[in-house]
Amino acid sequence: MKKIYNFKIVKKNEKIGLIPTDEETRCFLEKKFLKDVNIAFCESSERILKHHKKLFAIMKIFLDNFDVDMTIEELLIYLKIKVGYFKEITIKGQKIIVPKSINFFEMSQQEFEIFYDLTVKIMANALGITRQELENNIEVF
Repeated sequence: MKKIYNFKIVKKNEKIGLIPTDEETRCFLEKKFLKDVNIAFCESSERILKHHKKLFAIMKIFLDNFDVDMTIEELLIYLKIKVGYFKEITIKGQKIIVPKSINFFEMSQQEFEIFYDLTVKIMANALGITRQELENNIEVF
């Protein structure tokens, strides 16, 4: 499994940079690239990786227990459209729905919490269980 390092994108005076959001990422950068440079880091990530992983774990549980022929990616697209997290574009007079991104740089933690709540409720309702019952089925995320 690949290791994920967490950064926050910052922009200052038209320059863009990355700031590590945890001590592990800061240490990785210092050891691999910047041996003689001290790197400051942001104490908390704007988005919480565990929360993101939790959503995907719940989506996996949903797909394992609901009679639907769909991948996790397809389920995510369906959920985005169902909760209204998309934009409409028009091409040659035809309206097309384009789901928005939920990646860490496109959506704040507050926005993600709302998205998470809405999508978990949809999946729990479809399974005929409560949100808490669905979340209790997560072993590790």
